[in-house]
Amino acid sequence: MAISKHLFHTISTFLGLLPSSWASVLTFVLALTVSAVGGHLDAERQASEERNRVLGELALARARVEGVLKATFNSTDGLVHLISLQGGIQPGLFVEMAHLAIGKNPHVRNITVAPNDQVSMVYPLAGNEKVLGMRFADYPEQYRTVNQARERQTPILAGPVQLVQGGRALIQRSPVFTSPQLRRDTPHYWGTVSIVANIDQLLHPDAANPSAIIRLAVRGKDAQGESGALVDGDAEVFALSPLLMDIQVPGGKWQMAAVPRQGWKTRLFYSSPYFHLGLAISLLLALLTGLRARHNRQLHERNAALETEVGERQKVEEALREEEERFRTLFDQSPDPSWIVEGHLMVKANSAARRVFGQHPGENQGFHPAQLSPEYQPDGLLSQQKAEHMMTIAQARGSHRFEWTHLRGDGTPFFTEVTLIAVTMRGKPTIHAVVHDISERKRAEEALQTSRNLLQAIIESAGALIYVFDRDERLLMCNQQFERTFSRSRQQMIGQRRHAFMHARTADEHEANDRKVMAARQRVSFEERTQENGQERIYLTVKCPIIEHDEIRGIVGISTDITERKQTEESLRLYANIFEQTTEAILVTDQNNRIVQVNPALEQITGYSFAELRGHMPSILASGQTPEVTYRALWTALTDTGHWQGELWDRRKDGVIYPKWINISTIRDASGQPIYYLALFTDITERKHAEERIRHLAHHDKLTGLSNRHSLQERLGQALASAQYADTRLAVMFIDLDRFKIINDTLGHHIGDQLLVEVAARLHRSVHASDIVARLGGDEFVVVLTSDTAAHDALPIGCQILSTLACPYDIEGNTLHSTPSIGISLYPEDGDSVEALMKTADTAMYHAKAQGRNNIQFFTADMNAAAAERMELERDLHHALAEQQLQVHYQLQVHANSGQACGVEALVRWPHPTRGMVPPLKFIPIAEESGLIEPLGAWVLEQACQQVAYWQAQGIDGVRMAVNLSAHQLRSASLVDTVSQAIQRHGIQAGDLELEITESVVMKDPEVAIQKLQALRNLGVSLAIDDFGTGYSSLAYLKLLPVDLLKIDRSFVKDIETDKNDAAICASILALAHSLGLKVVAEGVETVAQRDFLHAHHCDYLQGYLFAKPEPGAQCLARLSRMQPAAQA
Repeated sequence: MAISKHLFHTISTFLGLLPSSWASVLTFVLALTVSAVGGHLDAERQASEERNRVLGELALARARVEGVLKATFNSTDGLVHLISLQGGIQPGLFVEMAHLAIGKNPHVRNITVAPNDQVSMVYPLAGNEKVLGMRFADYPEQYRTVNQARERQTPILAGPVQLVQGGRALIQRSPVFTSPQLRRDTPHYWGTVSIVANIDQLLHPDAANPSAIIRLAVRGKDAQGESGALVDGDAEVFALSPLLMDIQVPGGKWQMAAVPRQGWKTRLFYSSPYFHLGLAISLLLALLTGLRARHNRQLHERNAALETEVGERQKVEEALREEEERFRTLFDQSPDPSWIVEGHLMVKANSAARRVFGQHPGENQGFHPAQLSPEYQPDGLLSQQKAEHMMTIAQARGSHRFEWTHLRGDGTPFFTEVTLIAVTMRGKPTIHAVVHDISERKRAEEALQTSRNLLQAIIESAGALIYVFDRDERLLMCNQQFERTFSRSRQQMIGQRRHAFMHARTADEHEANDRKVMAARQRVSFEERTQENGQERIYLTVKCPIIEHDEIRGIVGISTDITERKQTEESLRLYANIFEQTTEAILVTDQNNRIVQVNPALEQITGYSFAELRGHMPSILASGQTPEVTYRALWTALTDTGHWQGELWDRRKDGVIYPKWINISTIRDASGQPIYYLALFTDITERKHAEERIRHLAHHDKLTGLSNRHSLQERLGQALASAQYADTRLAVMFIDLDRFKIINDTLGHHIGDQLLVEVAARLHRSVHASDIVARLGGDEFVVVLTSDTAAHDALPIGCQILSTLACPYDIEGNTLHSTPSIGISLYPEDGDSVEALMKTADTAMYHAKAQGRNNIQFFTADMNAAAAERMELERDLHHALAEQQLQVHYQLQVHANSGQACGVEALVRWPHPTRGMVPPLKFIPIAEESGLIEPLGAWVLEQACQQVAYWQAQGIDGVRMAVNLSAHQLRSASLVDTVSQAIQRHGIQAGDLELEITESVVMKDPEVAIQKLQALRNLGVSLAIDDFGTGYSSLAYLKLLPVDLLKIDRSFVKDIETDKNDAAICASILALAHSLGLKVVAEGVETVAQRDFLHAHHCDYLQGYLFAKPEPGAQCLARLSRMQPAAQA
């Protein structure tokens, strides 16, 4: 490396100034060489640190990009997996999953699904409409990566690419392969799921604040690594000797390069600060070496001259030594510290000085007198400056004495008196300094002054008035409080009598008290009053006589303002009276919430005495009926605001629970900490009763106690809002008593009123507790059904009300008959407001009147027809049960493996004489609603058991008879006895009878169901869950149910060939049942494909039209005889 011309010139010039010494030149050359080596090493170090900084930034950038890519493009893994399992996806589910993925990843622009490589769905659709229908084969650049992903069977990150809908982005192509039906099959290529992300947002989330350290570039388009085209950044970076790192992306990798933003710096050794420093040191060493050589020559010349002078001075010093010896003797024997000062420096100290100040380290060389003193003297002057000034005065005057503050040898300050005497010693002006310790005197003076200052401060700062009057009643002295009280300065009042600054009457009173003190010749206390700013103040005054030589000179007085104390005492007397006399209970607790005081009113309300309550917490009064949240709110308010009021429920000593209204306040000390809690409360039992009576009268009919018109409007509005929110239905019944006016007019209003009361009672008994019963006035009533099944229950409950109100009434010996006319309207069919529903129900009621009274009419014609048909079917069903018109048919069940018969299901049929065969779905609900289901179920059970016994007598064994149980039967207390009697009556063996219960019936009350089913199981009856999968079973309860079989509902089997969801559900039910040790029966099997699927998934039993339709017992017997059923599994 060449040294710059300027630097060379500078070095040459400096070398020219050095003494001509070979030592200097050699020293410079060696030091310069070391400097050059150090500069070179420093340049290499800086280059290494720069590469490490760039490498660190590059690693951070790579980690951020890899993290963002993974978070963004992994968000569709669930979507790909779902499509792979199901072989497709519904648009609604796609939108939901894509919306969730984009919501979590703001970089994502859109997500597309392309079965057979043609886009069929995109989210979001807005702005991406052009993508729909796009075939990747029409875009070679994109199709290449799609094809690569399919061939590799792995996602590939493509791009950046130009999108059809505009813009530049990265696209991950994820191939979708559906699972093979059989293990030997290869996966089937379904299509592609693509996720498109904005490349700028993805790679530059902080573009508004770019890095000031490095420049970055990324290459490897379509995941091709270093051989791929530029992905992002400036291609020039790769030509600038960058640092490189690979970024792992789906299907391959990218390569990221980084260089410093200002480029790699070129560093020369002579640019290093270490070289410059070494060069400077080299020059300095060369200069010092030359100067040392010159100095040695000069020193040799001087030594010769000095030897001559030494001889002459030795003679003079001998003469002076004798004189100084005499002075030293006096100097050393002085009891006070003494010094010899020459030229402002102390050069000699005596033994007393060393004893007081210690051996000073600079004594042999001389030191300044200020070094034995603090930095500043008490007057604020620097000790050094002031000492020199004192010595100048002594030199001018010959001597000087003054006070000074010194420091002892241990560093403690003390006061001294210094005497300076100017003398001449050995021909030089010298000062003899003597120090005398005056600390004790200064302490005595300071103590006296401190006492005076303290006394004055106490007098001036006292809150009391302090004053002195002479024997002629003239003011001699007073403090500041005295000035403030009378609004005058002491200069204005001293020498004056009280009348000059007090009211005349007040001055006379005070002077009279002064005379009493002087007469008594001792201290006396008074209560004195003054007028201040128009207000009277009260003072407690203590006065003492001032006696000198047995003669009274005056009095000194101290007056303390006790006005507030007097007022407080008066207030306390008032408060104590209020505390004892008030009718409101008062309770006081300490900071630990322990009772410290109560008043008589509290003792009277609670029944507890203060002695019983003292030390207890107020919870001793609690009833346990106040919600915990109220207590939490109470303590939160006391902590935050210091006050709470509200309602609590307490218990008296006799056990009676009562409500109280309480106000609680926190009492704090001067530091803000709670010290007491004050509670005042009153018993509000009577107020609560009055409020309840008023509330009841406002919302209820006075005669019947039912809700009145106002309450009906309010409650119906609430029920309507709930129905609208929950998407349920309501039924409104308008009820009018037929010919009530005749009864009322004939027998009197009091009889009519009693009839209305009885009608109200019967209406209440006819509906659920959650329903609304109201009286509008006269003989008009309204019933609102609010349950989820309100529309379904409207007719059965209406019929029950019709029957109940038509029963005779026995009132005061009169047997009365009155029938109702009922109109029904439904929400939302007949109205969506209170007014609309009331109006339509009223219209339907008048229609019932027009139809001859004593009937029910729905507002719509269709429901009227349905109601009429239902009433006819219910009547005919009663008749059919009584006349044995019903039949039991049996449908075959077979083993899935062998196809042999294993059981039958008993199904009730109703061949109506005029309607033909009535479907079970039509008459079974009527039987359940009318209460006929129990006798109907008992009859079917009896018929089924009888049929099994007959078949076994004909040689048909191993056939299981399945009978359905309804919800009403399962709830019946006599079910177990009924089944037990039927089994015994017909000799049914264990395993021959199976009872089926629907999933929804069991889950209504699973604990009760488990007990009932276990009792049936103990009879030897097999149990099955019917229609499994249509309810909401809890697996926790399912595994506890004592069941043997699950029956897959026909709704899942029906589409098992075409609907992959149904197929998956069936497979899941089979796997679940077998894992629980249960057998499975599949209902509704109608095709060979359904049978094969169920067989492939290890279903145990099959039932459906593919094997046999439900048929009478004789035909089923013939079929069973032909099939020779296998023994039951």
